[in-house]
Amino acid sequence: MLRKWFGVGALEPRKFVDLVVELGVEKGVWTNPNVDYDAMTVVEGKDVTNLRNIYAMFLRVPRRERLAYLENAISIRRETENAPQTWEDVRPLLRPVLREGGYLLNTELGMRVRDPEMVTRLAYRDFAPGLFATLAIDFPHAMMLASQDHLTTWGVDFETALDAAISNLRAASQDPFEPIRPGVWVAPWTDSYTAARLVLPEVLQRVCTDPLVCAPTRDFLFVADNTPGGFDALVELLLSEKVAEAPYSLTSRIYQLENKTLRRAEPPRDSQRIVDYERMCILQDQASYAEESQLRAALEPEAFYAQLMVFQLPDGSLRSRAVWPRGADPSYLPPAQAIFFTYPDAQYLPERLWEVPWEIVERTPGMLARTDAPLPRWKTGTFPSEAWLAEHATSHDAKQLEN
Repeated sequence: MLRKWFGVGALEPRKFVDLVVELGVEKGVWTNPNVDYDAMTVVEGKDVTNLRNIYAMFLRVPRRERLAYLENAISIRRETENAPQTWEDVRPLLRPVLREGGYLLNTELGMRVRDPEMVTRLAYRDFAPGLFATLAIDFPHAMMLASQDHLTTWGVDFETALDAAISNLRAASQDPFEPIRPGVWVAPWTDSYTAARLVLPEVLQRVCTDPLVCAPTRDFLFVADNTPGGFDALVELLLSEKVAEAPYSLTSRIYQLENKTLRRAEPPRDSQRIVDYERMCILQDQASYAEESQLRAALEPEAFYAQLMVFQLPDGSLRSRAVWPRGADPSYLPPAQAIFFTYPDAQYLPERLWEVPWEIVERTPGMLARTDAPLPRWKTGTFPSEAWLAEHATSHDAKQLEN
């Protein structure tokens, strides 16, 4: 009763999860759930509910409205429990959704950590560098990503389902973009598929020809003239408090649309925001690889999945490195500006590092082979000889680098 009178305060994550579980059990959503406080997930059988985005929205809702928000969010879960079983029923409900590669990979890895027998895979394909097109079933108050199992049940392939989803979204995308400053526009939609309009080049081209675009979250899509000023304006928006606090993050990268093709935009040489932009991108990558490394360690303890190391220079810019330890086989490296080769002891604690630019290692036969994971990794081959390192590497004392 006190909650209804005074509202719910800004709970720390653990107490928030406890409250959600309490409400869910009261409403019959869960019977005997298992809780992972670190991952902020609730698991019952093979059903996994991730509470991170709900928590982010909970903190933004006014105190007196938080309890109603949580009760509504929990009730919405019931909508997704019974997805349509026929193609005729599900087709009008499909919508395209874009996801960053790290999100897709780490979501699937997390499902396998919680259930090693899990074989279900999300349905997706490449859309643009670092972005993948997925499918969502759009319920009145919720959405659910479609899996390969769903496609099998409906009797259609992914491209057929994606074409239907894009057609459905196109029909709801006729509103004009809104100008927010000269040469910069924001998408007007509030239907949870704002960022997904990146799959509609004709909608973006209506704003300006071959624009720069960015979709930092599910609910923000910005378009700008393809000029240095347009690029810097988008970086400023990416750094804005409103965007930083918004839930459902997607990507910090800016893209350029060329006719119907979306490619990563190169920062203009005279941009005033290059350092800020590159910093956002590299920190996003670092977080994705750190999460993957942790999940892989639980699933594949015999393999070495290197994290992306980041160093800050005096001017505030960042540099990335990946570590390749001799004897760690197999090893999988994230793309970085350079590789640290090490001769570690049994605990993988190197005393010296040999630094070689990534492009030199990549073009040396037998050293790196790219995998097909949605979050890019390169499998290592033959560790280089001392003579090769003497020719190509710069030697560092590991302790000095730490300082």
